[in-house]
Parts: sequence; C-alpha cells; structure tokens
Amino acid sequence: MLEKISLAENNSLETLRVNFAQSLQVMLEASYIVAILNTNSS
Repeated sequence: MLEKISLAENNSLETLRVNFAQSLQVMLEASYIVAILNTNSS
C-alpha cells in the first residue's frame, strides 16, 4: 500500500517536472520569436 502511494507521488512529481520543462521551453521560444520580430521591425 505504501509503495503504491509513493509511486503515485513520484508520477505526479515527474508530470509536474515535465510540464514545467515544456512551459519553460515555450517561453524561451516565444521570447526568441519576439526578439527576431523586434530586430526585423526596427
């Protein structure tokens, strides 16, 4: 029983970590695109 609980906690932590990494990557790509658009428009 305890093993199942800790396994579920590990899975949710892993999901949080993956979601965090994906959102970080999206923000990086978005700021990169904004920087390119700014340099092109000036």
